[in-house]
Amino acid sequence: MARKMECVEPEVDTTHPLENTRIVWVRGRGDLEEENAALGDSIIKMGEKIAELEKRIPKEAVIILRDISRDQARHEIRELFKGGGSYYYSEIIDILELDLELVVDICSELISSGEIQAA
Repeated sequence: MARKMECVEPEVDTTHPLENTRIVWVRGRGDLEEENAALGDSIIKMGEKIAELEKRIPKEAVIILRDISRDQARHEIRELFKGGGSYYYSEIIDILELDLELVVDICSELISSGEIQAA
């Protein structure tokens, strides 16, 4: 199949070499079809990579926080640490379903009093 190729000479305004310059290249249909196919393949590959990355994103979890007294929260945090181990604030929140600010305040108090140690 013969390809129709055309080239239009650019029109140039010589007074300002970069202004009013128009270059038009007309490519054959086969070249455009090849480029279109290559772009389509690239889009498919990007879609696959995006899907793979989305699988790696942690799923959002909804934590329903309990509304308990400060004394009860302090007691539960002490009990958690009696079992040994160390915990991030986020882990304490997940386990005990308590508010972040409350957990941080109580842990700071327990660290100051020497009941638990900061890691």
